[in-house]
Amino acid sequence: MEKMKIAILITHGAGEQGELDTLDVFARNLIQSLQDSRGQGLKLTHRRLHGAKGGEDYVQLTDSGRPGWEVDLHEFYWASLTERQISFRETLDWVDTASNGAGLYEVGWALRGMSSLGRLGEKLMPKWLDGAYRLLMGKATQLVVDYLGDVAVYTAGDLRSKWYGVREDVLNGAMEKLLTLINEEYDRIILVGHSLGSVVLYDALNRLNLLMNDDAVLAAKRHKLFELITLGSPLDLTALYLSERIAEEEYVKRLILDNVNGFRRRGLNPHAPEGMVLGSTVVDCLTELRWTNYWDLRDPIGGPLSQYDGVENVQTDNGRSWGLAHLGYFENLQIYREAIDRATPPEKPADPAERHLRAI
Repeated sequence: MEKMKIAILITHGAGEQGELDTLDVFARNLIQSLQDSRGQGLKLTHRRLHGAKGGEDYVQLTDSGRPGWEVDLHEFYWASLTERQISFRETLDWVDTASNGAGLYEVGWALRGMSSLGRLGEKLMPKWLDGAYRLLMGKATQLVVDYLGDVAVYTAGDLRSKWYGVREDVLNGAMEKLLTLINEEYDRIILVGHSLGSVVLYDALNRLNLLMNDDAVLAAKRHKLFELITLGSPLDLTALYLSERIAEEEYVKRLILDNVNGFRRRGLNPHAPEGMVLGSTVVDCLTELRWTNYWDLRDPIGGPLSQYDGVENVQTDNGRSWGLAHLGYFENLQIYREAIDRATPPEKPADPAERHLRAI
């Protein structure tokens, strides 16, 4: 087999994640899926990637049955930046706003009823009552609210928002990881984002595409980016919610923001005055990037992505109940098998003359 060096960058979703937790569960389940299909012969090695800001820990997976095949697993950890940045009351208020025309109805009547309490404001729902309201909710519904709280913080694109700096810190970290891997000697790079992590990776790719528009040297490395894999992604929700903020008549503002933030977004055609043609010099430098989106019917947060071009939506079954299915993607071995199969070229049959020489 020809040499194939693959990097997989994994990033977690919202919630109380610990550093290296996502890398650990991803690596263990990837190994399990490969052992089921290939048998023994796998080796896992802890390595450090040295750069300008010191070393980064990652693990490398090799297979004695496939010389030259290497998979490096990297993690982008950002939970410490968003945790406890928003109150329960503020989350419910955001859910109520987002659900008006933004496709949140599948969250259910209970969540929308609780969100109406958020509109009562600070005086009727003081912060110290957050815990009490949480106790009134079932585990699955509480999970949805907690996750949407981080979505509310991260999607604060308005410079005036008190959470805007948090969003920028997360995005800058994701960009640093992406650029580091692109500049390493990898043949293929796979990006895997769960839940809100899929939004983070999408936004990072959006910024990377803008950089490639201005940097020919960086653009020449675009072939390394092989695939974006989104798991339980709320990207349709965030796209619809953010687009609601721009009035239809503000076509100049929409033209700019659509082309700055709208990587592969559908329907980016703001209405202009009669006789005027709108355009942009921004082009898609990542046309060859695959995008596979996995979703579970019992996941109320993620679903098929309809607001973007070039997405292959794959319905899967994580084997969990409603709500908790959102947490089951990293345990779904089907996802690992398919990802590795797509990224690994099939082994070429040995040349007859070469086999003859080996036999002599």
